Amino acid sequence: MTLLTLNELPTQQQARIHNLQGLGPDAERFMAIGLKPGRWITLLRKAPWGGPLHVQLGHFEMLLRPEQAALIELEGMASA
Repeated sequence: MTLLTLNELPTQQQARIHNLQGLGPDAERFMAIGLKPGRWITLLRKAPWGGPLHVQLGHFEMLLRPEQAALIELEGMASA
């Protein structure tokens, strides 16, 4: 199985969350909103110059910092 991180996912692509690595204090908050292994996530847009990533998780959209996205491992990429 090939894993990639959320910030490596091409825009407008969807993948299943495999693991959350070392999110520290953010981990509990992310798990509470459904950002957890087994869920599908779509990368909608990447801001230029290292800005936030706009993602969709079900019907919920949010922004993640690139350093947070680098800690989210994905598998099973599919077209959005």
